[in-house]
Amino acid sequence: MQLFPGQWYADVFARLGIRWDQPVVVYSAGETHNIDATFLVWLLASYGHPRVYLLDGGYFKWQLEQKPLAKHYPKLMSPPVPPGTFRPPTASLDDVRRAVQSHDAVLVDARPPDQFSGEAGAQMRRGHIPGAINHYWQDDLEQEGFGRVWKPADSLKARYLAQGITPDKHLILYCNSTTEATHVFFALSYLLEAWSEARLDGVDGDCLAQASLFSALSELVTTYGEDATAKYAEGLPARIRNGEFSVQISRQ
Repeated sequence: MQLFPGQWYADVFARLGIRWDQPVVVYSAGETHNIDATFLVWLLASYGHPRVYLLDGGYFKWQLEQKPLAKHYPKLMSPPVPPGTFRPPTASLDDVRRAVQSHDAVLVDARPPDQFSGEAGAQMRRGHIPGAINHYWQDDLEQEGFGRVWKPADSLKARYLAQGITPDKHLILYCNSTTEATHVFFALSYLLEAWSEARLDGVDGDCLAQASLFSALSELVTTYGEDATAKYAEGLPARIRNGEFSVQISRQ
């Protein structure tokens, strides 16, 4: 998945009536859809919204607790386009290559363990970027009644620290589609204050695919030499040679 241009998000936020002088509370269906909510929080934060909140437990927990619900769609008054510039903290392919080669950043894979290990997944090449740490986003949640909520901050902090994910390090977070990585981004940026000033970058799906391709070609060069690898690469479609494996502008 690739991000839209910033102006597209600005227009959407304006049409939805999101104001920059009012707090915004984001929620999704809860459970496995929590990443939809953290993705929107990440987008709003990337536009500089000063007060963005996430409803713990989402809609699932809200309705289980018999809290008020409505069925009518609210009438929206479009406010001005958001001020500022859309500046999502993202990492480039070169950033990822440098992290793999020089270890100047910690790569954090937010996907399920079986995808990290290469035992599952719909990717053309299974596995993970060399040197990455697997921190599955759902491990930051715990069961409460019939739903799932965020673990206490102390518990979250202990697990991140145990994995070597610390505030003094430059972190690059990635997954298949950006959404899962934003869940880890939310935990580090909003729930754990020590990480609030740390540099946290996200990688979109195409960048992950390109990094995977770079790693694969490096292995082929080592095994078969540059000439044989170049001949093999020439036979691949241009889309694959460019690392464009994912469906662009799509959501889970």
